[in-house]
Amino acid sequence: MEDMPCQLTFFQLTSEIPEDEAYGSRPTDIFQNQVSALPKSKTKAR
Repeated sequence: MEDMPCQLTFFQLTSEIPEDEAYGSRPTDIFQNQVSALPKSKTKAR
């Protein structure tokens, strides 16, 4: 398989993302060979 470049885009969030829309809230938020999504921090950002 040929390596393909990845393009990332960052956006400044101006409001809180609802918990049900956050990364890791859906079963499809898992990368290949992972058993779960990335762990979420238990502390809230300030």
